[in-house]
Amino acid sequence: MEALSESLAQEVAPLGISVLLVGPGPFRTDWAGRSANEATESIADDRATMGARRDLIRSYSGKQHVQREVT
Repeated sequence: MEALSESLAQEVAPLGISVLLVGPGPFRTDWAGRSANEATESIADDRATMGARRDLIRSYSGKQHVQREVT
């Protein structure tokens, strides 16, 4: 999208038309917190693999960093 917008900007600049591309940045959500649905029962054999991964994802909740680009 950026390349197309830059090309378009060059094409329409002689006509006095500006092109602005707005892309949303990162923002904190609750995807790893209470909004994450899980099965009510777990399988003991999966505890070391999927259980560990689920715990890792849960540990992200509320700790996501928002990086802001300054131009």
